[in-house]
Amino acid sequence: MKKELTKLIDQLRQLGCGLPDRLAKGTKVTALAWFPHPLPAQVREWWEVANGPVWRKGDVAEDVWLKPGFYPLSLDEAREDFVDNAGRFADSWLPIMTDGGGDFLVVDCADEACPILLYQADGAPERTYDSLELMVRTLSECVARKIFFIDADGHFETDDDSEASITSQLNPNSDYWADFL
Repeated sequence: MKKELTKLIDQLRQLGCGLPDRLAKGTKVTALAWFPHPLPAQVREWWEVANGPVWRKGDVAEDVWLKPGFYPLSLDEAREDFVDNAGRFADSWLPIMTDGGGDFLVVDCADEACPILLYQADGAPERTYDSLELMVRTLSECVARKIFFIDADGHFETDDDSEASITSQLNPNSDYWADFL
């Protein structure tokens, strides 16, 4: 997983995205005192590579997106969001990315596969990727196929239809994308 995530970050750097140059140094994690479940290897490897962005004065969320609309959380931010959302998140949901406005991508650490759920404040959580590892591979494919791109105005964008198509193919157990096909 670390190799795939490192590849994705390199792809984003080549694309001209801001996150690779703002990514905080990774951190080794074996367990979290504040999280009641064991951390699967995929999750530990995530934070060894992607421990959230280092914010610069004037940065906006788009400057640090890992995928259009979402940026990775640091381990400290994940703890804050986990605690702040107690009662709304299942105790096995660990937030890994956010849009900065109340929506999160969470990994379900109680499921051995580590599926990714989209938690939106105004709706029921939906499975969006079959695993954390498949999410990273899918995002990498989206960059490689130019589904994620920098538009003429310098914004990090996605071709929504193509993203839904490739994501549903690579994540057949995640029904979220079917609504977009």
